[in-house]
Amino acid sequence: MLRRLLNSTKRAWRGAEKLWIVFWGWLILFQLSDWVLHHFLPFYPPGHFLATLALKCLYVIAYSIFIFTSLWRCARNTKLKLWFYLTRLFVLVVAAIMLYRMVELFTHVALHTLPPSPLKDVAKTQITELTA
Repeated sequence: MLRRLLNSTKRAWRGAEKLWIVFWGWLILFQLSDWVLHHFLPFYPPGHFLATLALKCLYVIAYSIFIFTSLWRCARNTKLKLWFYLTRLFVLVVAAIMLYRMVELFTHVALHTLPPSPLKDVAKTQITELTA
């Protein structure tokens, strides 16, 4: 089972996997499982907010590179040419939105203008503890 999963991962990265497998398996099912884990397991363990946040950011960046590259390369592996164009458009739009959101987030962090949220309070407390 693990070997098949690894082979599918390699085929997706090379652009040799079927588009529907990459889209429904690697994108949709993986996102749903990530959402379930994120909402039902503690995401920010007490005292490790910044480290956990940094790991989550690295994970999102690595996964995004993998899925966008795989979708782009596997877009040709479909019978209907329409799916090729829709997949490429999807990748461009979602990547642009993610890039915009990341720039927006880092701008807020750099300017210390994050909107009020419970996570902001946790982060501020941990940063204060680290610098004290």
